[in-house]
Amino acid sequence: MAFGAHPSIRLFFQADWADAYIPLALQNPTPLPFVTDTDYTRPEQVQQVVRALEKSMCKLVLWTPDVDIPSQVPYSHDHLGPLRAYLRQRYHVIKTFPDGKQVWERWSGRSSGELDVHVPTT
Repeated sequence: MAFGAHPSIRLFFQADWADAYIPLALQNPTPLPFVTDTDYTRPEQVQQVVRALEKSMCKLVLWTPDVDIPSQVPYSHDHLGPLRAYLRQRYHVIKTFPDGKQVWERWSGRSSGELDVHVPTT
């Protein structure tokens, strides 16, 4: 892949490209194949994703900015706030594709220390 991913790199594809894990031999370190900005993705699942990204020190995240646009669907219940905050704290954008999707890379040297996002322990 042009942005530096290769087999065995842990990569989290948010939404649209989740079906690419197997053909590209990539590993998703989270318990979810993707997240949404609706009640389909529950708050506890968002917390699981954040914990898994932190524990695995996942190198890359493919993010779809569409989930950052407030939903026009009544009662959509967007629970991604902690994940968005985590991405801003631990990652930076290294590639933006023409369709707006972004590749976020983990900052080196930011793999430990206190998180500024609420991530309950289990």
